[in-house]
Amino acid sequence: ADVLIALGGTGINTEKKIKKNNIIYIFERSLLFMARFFHQSKISIIYIPGSASIYSVFGPTVTYVLDENITATNETITKVGREGCKNIYAVAKRNGFQFLDTRPYLRELAQTKLLFGPEDYDHLNQDGQILLAEVIIKQILGGSPDNENDACKS
Repeated sequence: ADVLIALGGTGINTEKKIKKNNIIYIFERSLLFMARFFHQSKISIIYIPGSASIYSVFGPTVTYVLDENITATNETITKVGREGCKNIYAVAKRNGFQFLDTRPYLRELAQTKLLFGPEDYDHLNQDGQILLAEVIIKQILGGSPDNENDACKS
C-alpha cells in the first residue's frame, strides 16, 4: 500500500527561522512515526505550493491577506518558496521517501486558469485539484516519478 502525504504552504513565511526549523523537525518526526506504524507502505511526499508562488506577477510586490495584510517582493516569494521546497525535499531524501514537487505543473496551468479561489484563496479550487490528482496519478501512482534532479530548482 502507498501512503501519500500532501504538504502545502503560503509560499511566504514571515516567522523566525527557528520556528521554521521546529516545524520541519516536527514534520520529519511525524513522518518517521507514520513510516514505522505503516511499515509495509511506501511513503510519498507531495509538495503543494501556496497561491503566491505559482502565479506570474507583473508588479514588484504582492500583498495578500492571512491574519493581516502582508506585502512581499516577488524575489522574496520565489526565494522562500524554493527554500521551503528544498527543506521538505531534504526530509524526503534523508529518509528514503519519494518526493513530488508540484510547482512546475501548477505554474504552467496557472498561466491560463485560476487554481485558487474564488470561494477560498488558501486552497486549490476544482481545476487545481483535478490537475493535482492527474499529476499524482502519473508521477507517483503511475510509476514514473518526477526527475529528482529538477526538484525544487525553480
